[in-house]
Amino acid sequence: MIRSIVVPLDGSRFAETSIPNGEPPTDFSIRDGVPAESLVSGIREAAAELVVMATHGRGSVAPPVPVRALLVPIGPERDPEFMITALAAFACLTQTHVTLLNVVSATDPRGVAQKRLDRLADELRTRGIHAAARVIVGPDIAAAIVAELAHGSADLLVVAPRRAEASGWSPEDGITESLTRNAAKPVLILPTAAVRAHA
Repeated sequence: MIRSIVVPLDGSRFAETSIPNGEPPTDFSIRDGVPAESLVSGIREAAAELVVMATHGRGSVAPPVPVRALLVPIGPERDPEFMITALAAFACLTQTHVTLLNVVSATDPRGVAQKRLDRLADELRTRGIHAAARVIVGPDIAAAIVAELAHGSADLLVVAPRRAEASGWSPEDGITESLTRNAAKPVLILPTAAVRAHA
């Protein structure tokens, strides 16, 4: 169950469209400083399990797009236990279908990756989530994920942080950055603070 959601606003009307309807209990704070640093600080202080954020406010306000299917890339440095818990909570809340995806090179053992994803998909199914698992071959992981998102039925790309004990920059950090820049559909990044809280 998701208990704490942070909704960053930049003063634009478009950003305000990410505020949920209804009357959930709400707190707010106004922060000064570098936006990214202030946002990370606010997420940690709120112990947020989900961050909902619109893109920059350029252009007209578009109607909200219903989310029916999630595409979730999972690599070896991702934390599968946290992923299952977070995905189950989000998928139950939104009643969405989850597709777990792993991109491997032509020389990687595809069967091993498929077994790992099948096990994770089975864990989601035991929690009542409709889930599938796919392994695809591609030389460029980020490009393969972006192509899969563009041509598939997913409405939202969900990217998990690396394992809590991982440190320093890794190639997966570059993949996450590439995905957030190049995905043609919205990207949900599960907050690292929540991973550390569960670790």
